[in-house]
Formats: sequence, C-alpha cells, structure tokens
Amino acid sequence: MIDINKNYWLYVLPHVYCCIKEAKALLYNTLNGSSYVTHDSLLVDLIKSLQKKSNLGTISCQGRELANSPYKEFIIEFCGKEMGELIETQFTEKPVQMMPVLNLQQDIKKLLQAGDRTIGEEVLPYLQELNIYINNSCKLECHYCDKYFRQCLCCTTQETVEQVAMPYSLLKTILSQIRYGAVGKLNLMGGNVFEYPYYMALPDILSGFGEYVHLWNHYRHFMIDSIVFPTFVYHVVVTFPIIKVAWENCLHICRTHQAKFHFYVTGIEECEEVEKIVELYNIDDFVIHPIYTCKNLLFFKKYIYLNENDILQTKIPFRQIFIHQKMNSYSFGIFTIMPDGNVYANINAVSLGNIHRDSLLQLIYKEMLTNTAWFKIRDSEPCSDCLFQYLCPSPSNYEAIIGISNLCHVAR
Repeated sequence: MIDINKNYWLYVLPHVYCCIKEAKALLYNTLNGSSYVTHDSLLVDLIKSLQKKSNLGTISCQGRELANSPYKEFIIEFCGKEMGELIETQFTEKPVQMMPVLNLQQDIKKLLQAGDRTIGEEVLPYLQELNIYINNSCKLECHYCDKYFRQCLCCTTQETVEQVAMPYSLLKTILSQIRYGAVGKLNLMGGNVFEYPYYMALPDILSGFGEYVHLWNHYRHFMIDSIVFPTFVYHVVVTFPIIKVAWENCLHICRTHQAKFHFYVTGIEECEEVEKIVELYNIDDFVIHPIYTCKNLLFFKKYIYLNENDILQTKIPFRQIFIHQKMNSYSFGIFTIMPDGNVYANINAVSLGNIHRDSLLQLIYKEMLTNTAWFKIRDSEPCSDCLFQYLCPSPSNYEAIIGISNLCHVAR
C-alpha cells in the first residue's frame, strides 16, 4: 500500500533491459522472461528517468503521485514482475544500482589503435568456426542446390559447371593457420566429399583436430562401399523427395558412426514427412532447416516469421541482448572457404579475399574493419523503430535471400 504522505525510492534492478522508442517503452526481465510495454507518455517519462545515467537506476517519487493512475498500476506490475522495488526514503539512503554496460574486450577502435603491432594476438581468437568446401563435384542435381547453401550450412556445386577440388597443399596450409587457434568447429563439405581426390588422406592431415572435424554429405552419396571414418562427425544432408533405397543405405552406414541428420524442407508437408521419418527410423539427432524457394513465402510467413509472443516466450539473457546490439550471432566468428579459394564472412556477402594469396589473419582483420557480415545488426528500418529490436535474433541468411529486413509480424 502506498502512503500519500510519504516519499519513496523507485529503482529498477540491474537484470532488467530497457528500450525506449519515442512514445513507447519496454522493460524486460532477463532472469524470468517477464515484460512490460507501455505507450502512456507519463510512464514513458518515468522509465526515461530511471534510465538516466545520472540517476543510477533510482529516482525519488512522492506517494501522492504514485497512488494515482497510471503510476499505481505500473508500480504493482513493475514490482510484481520483479523488475524493481519501491522503498520509503526515510528508511534508507538512495539505492545505487550498477546498471549493465555494453563492452567488448577487443573493440574495433582498439584494433585500429593497436595497428599492426599485435594483429595476430588481437584477431585470431575471433575465428571460432571454419567451413571449407573441398570440392564441388556432384551428380545429384538437387532442385534447389543453388539455394540450400545460401540459407543454411549445406553441400553445393557452387553454381558452376566447372569442377574444382581444393589442392591438398592448400588444405594443409589452411589447417596450419588454425591448428593453434581458437577454432572450435571445422566443417568440411562439397559437392560429394567422397569424391575429393585426397579424401583418404583426411584422417592424417586432421589428426590433431579430433572431435572438432565435421564432414557434410548428401545421404544419396552414402553407398554400401563408402568409407566412413570413425574419428569424424558426419552430417547427413537430406532433401526431398527421399529415395528409399538410398536413404536406407545411408542409415545402414551411419548407425555405427557419429551422425547428425539435416532435413531441408520447403513446406509444411515436408515437415510432417520429417516427423514420420524420425519416428519410423528412430532418429534422435536431427535438425529441420526451412528453405525459401521464391514460391513459398506464405509458408515462411505462417511458420517462420515471429510475432510478439514468439519473441517473448523464452528467457533472453542480458548477454544475448548485448550480442545482438554489437554483432551478428549467426555470422560472427565464421569463415567459409570455397574450392576456388575465395573466403567469405557470410556466403551471401562479398568475398574478403582469396586464401591462395591472403592469410586468415589478414582476412579476419579485414572483416573486423570492413564488416561484410560479422557486425550486421538490426539497426535499419523497420527494426530500428521497434521495441523488440535487440530481443530478436540477429539478421540471418533468410533476410538476405528473401530481400527484406526482418522476418516478423511486429515491425512493419
């Protein structure tokens, strides 16, 4: 109960994220996932005061003011959702809240100040995942071959009739550059990786990488006589329609090895087929990847686009919100090298250079400065005007392929 004759300290807790866009405001509890949205100008001004750096998350309020609408209802919900507290000023000095501040240990400005002095030390740890297309040889002619790999990690022929296999010496050079780095996942793919001229030599050249090595191949390439190495994790690409004989051959081989299945679907019917397949064949480790074909936008709008409930249904930690403000969580730390040596921070972006002439260190540093993909965030319209701007996932390949800024029904 608020006493109209008393004064109070109103303070917001440090785990609460706040976003204010002109005449609207959002408060989001990063610990329990609760949220509060208001368009009331009085409450927006109140929240603005709480967010002023000089106020340190705490403001003084008069009881006679808080006892009336809209403040009374706000205080009840604000405290009930554990976003802050209200205490009498006579019982304590002003509470000081240590509000979270966005900070990166190695920011771009720091890199520029460092110059060439410690480039290797500064940027190498940023490369966390490396995708290497060792060849583009494939005879399957999947209907959407040119679309799969631009939306999700997948095999491809790289949209060319020319067959290219990465020279063994070049592969060794690439691996030597990351052997003592921070790369935690190494994806090797094609084409058909079984047709890579140096496939049998892969266990030797990759002996120091252990469980970090992941080989990707289409299920139709897994023949009865295919050689599968037990030291690698195999990722099986599954596209529709499924050829039963080839599918069962693949399952027979993969049952005794580390395998993860990736289903690429273009509509709800294929999603339902996946459900039947994983139940029938008792598949536990699998992922479903929606694929945009230029003809199935309604499928994406109905099943992929987010609404406000989708955004708020899971708890989003402050760390994740900060990441969304600074970097792209889909692309950051990942490089893709094609069989011809071209290197990309994102396959839908421009090439950073060619590994035949440029080192990975040079290309990492270039990406940090030019930002072709790693730091693409939701800072353009309509996301820039949305309260949920940084609660949403980072821009993905889907936006690039569909040609829009956001995949949601909220920001328009």
